[in-house]
Amino acid sequence: MLMKCALLAIDDACNFLQNGGEVAVVDATNTTRERRKLLFDIIQVKHKFKLFFIESICDDPTIVEANVLEVKVCSPDYIGMNKDEAVQDFMRRIEHYNDMYEPLDHTTDKDLSYIQIFNQGERFLVHKLAGHLQSRVVYYLMNIHVLPRTIYLTRHGESEMNLQGRIGGDSNLSPRGEEYAVALGEYVEKEKIANLKVWTSELKRTKATARHVDAPVENWKALNEIDAGICEGMTYEEIQEMHPKEFALRDQDKFHYRYPGGESYQDLVARLEPVIMELERQENVLVVCHQAVARCLLAYFQDKSSEDLAYLKVPLHTVIKLTPVAYGCRVEFVSLNIDAVNTHREKPKNVKPDRSINEALETIKKQIDEFRKSALLTLFEIFLMARQANWGNREASFFNISWVIKTMEEMRMTEGFVENVIDQMMKFIGPTRKDALMPQEAVPVVMKKLPQSYPICMITVTLIESVTNKVLDSGTSIFPKSPR
Repeated sequence: MLMKCALLAIDDACNFLQNGGEVAVVDATNTTRERRKLLFDIIQVKHKFKLFFIESICDDPTIVEANVLEVKVCSPDYIGMNKDEAVQDFMRRIEHYNDMYEPLDHTTDKDLSYIQIFNQGERFLVHKLAGHLQSRVVYYLMNIHVLPRTIYLTRHGESEMNLQGRIGGDSNLSPRGEEYAVALGEYVEKEKIANLKVWTSELKRTKATARHVDAPVENWKALNEIDAGICEGMTYEEIQEMHPKEFALRDQDKFHYRYPGGESYQDLVARLEPVIMELERQENVLVVCHQAVARCLLAYFQDKSSEDLAYLKVPLHTVIKLTPVAYGCRVEFVSLNIDAVNTHREKPKNVKPDRSINEALETIKKQIDEFRKSALLTLFEIFLMARQANWGNREASFFNISWVIKTMEEMRMTEGFVENVIDQMMKFIGPTRKDALMPQEAVPVVMKKLPQSYPICMITVTLIESVTNKVLDSGTSIFPKSPR
């Protein structure tokens, strides 16, 4: 029966390779030369596939015991079994294999390709490598380890371009993004992570997000966001308007689609290979990166398909704890409870090039509405602060609706509009100060003047409604229309 099962497994592996597969793993002990010869005759002689053996040799009792406790008792073979009984059963298995075990040897097995791993990476012996693929397998095996560790994965804090619904770029953090950076530092401090290392991309927003974390920081170019080529800095609506065919092609096959002059997710996966290899060598690491990069890393540790990879949800202001365990990886999403825009876009139902604009953007309609609402509330808060700060006779000019509309129509960037409003605030409060007031100080000064709660002024409400009707609904809004 055991031999029959072994032959069926070998047949499955060969069928997989014959139908386009690249690597097949026959997970079995293969402890005798007779069994290894059977594999060699079927796989290499009969089917002409290359065969590579991996032998793990462990004679350190403490490593054996730890491995049995942490790995083997979690095996599907022992589901529902008492832990002590599972350990005893597996130790009996080891004794049984020892009685018949014939290790690989460079004299008797000189025709085989193999690697021997001693005591979980203490020493390696590689024999007769055959080709590039086997070299990559050896490189991988020599870099992984099974020591307990956790990888902390997070995107940068909300950026200014996130607020505008634009992809790519190298913008600064938004105020909420700055708040997340502080919260991330506090979270890491509370976790008390031993020997933590922090990795970021070379872009400003990841560096700024990591600056409050008390740990060594490395900047990786390989962690930069996917290159959107000619679409860098554009909103999805602009891409649909200017490059509708490209937008549809990406929706048809998001993983393989390459932005003109840019990258595909497939390119990004290849770019991240050195990062992944180095992650496998490390202990505890905090990776501060970007949406597409985080999707690739998460897919690797969760063993997701290429189709699933491109649509994995990686929300802003969330830490993802990845803890490698036997037969998988434990994943925990930890929200730090700081609001941020939703940058996730699902695949639309219609992916044809001749689809309508509404069909192309159907999966982000809710986010567009959220952006408009958020923009309206932001504008409301700015004017409410101004009114409640009681700036005297000058407030009439500040609330002049013509000035508001003119300013909004002139400023395309949301942050540009806010800066303009802050400049107006400073004209009112600056003369009362002996020292110069910097723009970043303006809002805190205003906030100090506000009571704990303040009434809603009908004048302000009317103003906001007028601005909304005049600007937002006319399609000339400087506020963002879509998420990333």
